[in-house]
Amino acid sequence: MRQAWDGPLEQIDEHRWRIPQSYDPGMRVPGLIFASEKLLKDIVRDQSLQQVANVAHLPGIVNASLAMPDIHWGYGFPIGGVAAMDPETGVISPGGVGYDINCLSGDSRVLHRFGYHRRIDDIVRNKRSDPVRCYDLKTYQQAVAPVWIVMHRRPSTPVLRMATTSGRSVVATTEHPFLTPHGMAALGALRAGDTVAVDPFEGVPYEAPPRTPLITAKQVRRFLRDRGKLGGNTVGQVIRWLRWKHLVPLRRDSNALPMLTKILGFVMGDGALHFVNGNGKGVVWFYGKAEDLETIRQDLAPWFRCSRTYSRARSHRIATDYGDFSFDTVEHSCKIGSTALATLLALLGCPIGNKARQAYGVPTWLQEAPRWQQRLFLAAYFGAELQSPRAYRERNKNFPCPLLTVQKHESVAANGRMFLTQMAELVKGFGVETLGIDEHWE
Repeated sequence: MRQAWDGPLEQIDEHRWRIPQSYDPGMRVPGLIFASEKLLKDIVRDQSLQQVANVAHLPGIVNASLAMPDIHWGYGFPIGGVAAMDPETGVISPGGVGYDINCLSGDSRVLHRFGYHRRIDDIVRNKRSDPVRCYDLKTYQQAVAPVWIVMHRRPSTPVLRMATTSGRSVVATTEHPFLTPHGMAALGALRAGDTVAVDPFEGVPYEAPPRTPLITAKQVRRFLRDRGKLGGNTVGQVIRWLRWKHLVPLRRDSNALPMLTKILGFVMGDGALHFVNGNGKGVVWFYGKAEDLETIRQDLAPWFRCSRTYSRARSHRIATDYGDFSFDTVEHSCKIGSTALATLLALLGCPIGNKARQAYGVPTWLQEAPRWQQRLFLAAYFGAELQSPRAYRERNKNFPCPLLTVQKHESVAANGRMFLTQMAELVKGFGVETLGIDEHWE
């Protein structure tokens, strides 16, 4: 996701906010945003307000750079941005008046940020506005963008099919742009043998999850009461908060379940879930790269507030079959102190406490889930636990098979084998074959 806005905002009244002209010396007028406080919380999640400030730099702009309540990231201007220009000294900006409409055929596949793909006509037919996967053309980093407006129209220009040597093809109008090593180029300007960018990730087909419930308020109440140590009206407060955030009842098609599935995979790998002995409060810890922790923070922001990232230097020494290895690292971590989140993860199948000393498996509901939801769990878990791809040190021609390791106390060693067997069944559904399970005792 794009970086959130962190510039100044001055509240004028209940529905107007100002970006002061002093924010940037080049601004000719202030920015003026029309939005409620509730809408503003979503608006500041991307850099559309920076675009409001950018528009304020244009020659001849009159009074203010305006932003309507539907403002979101656009091209030059934010979508929902408005500016009046002096007829003598002003300019006409393509970002304000629009660009040519470029079209893809309805059977073109579009990648969703959750890793599944859908045909464009399916998205239009079902009136979906889910964010789709895209790239920032300045940094070539992954980003997401919501489907805001869709138009179904007959093409007014020739339609071509572009086929690539990788076997992929797409049908589009001649003016539709494609990314090349020399920048964006219209399809009609491309020639056989030209190079175009192709996303290496194809995703999995979309399957609509059933509306059946996974977690109910009754299950939350029973779980918390069985744990005890929660004083006063804590159980009722947790349930009211979960209802307010539309997290109970949590159904298989709930908007929050994909994000919770990713978090479940990460915590079962490089995380920890526990309830404080003294008061029973739930705490979820995340360990990993600083940029991954920032992604987690942004993913959970609509529902939960994460702490800052903590960092500390660590020295390690590991004994292996190939000798002892010592190395220094910087450990990054953050936490969410939320009984509500801890309860949801526990009910979804996340182990509580020391994972090496207890038995658990791949949650049953996940084994029955659509493939794209399984992929979210596997991607998060493998990102935390699967050995990174690397070449052999000698005769550097091939890569060894990725290795997944689970550490278990001898009292639950059989459960470790069962868990890996279940993981092997999951990846088999994606066409991935595993080579078996070995045990090493220390």
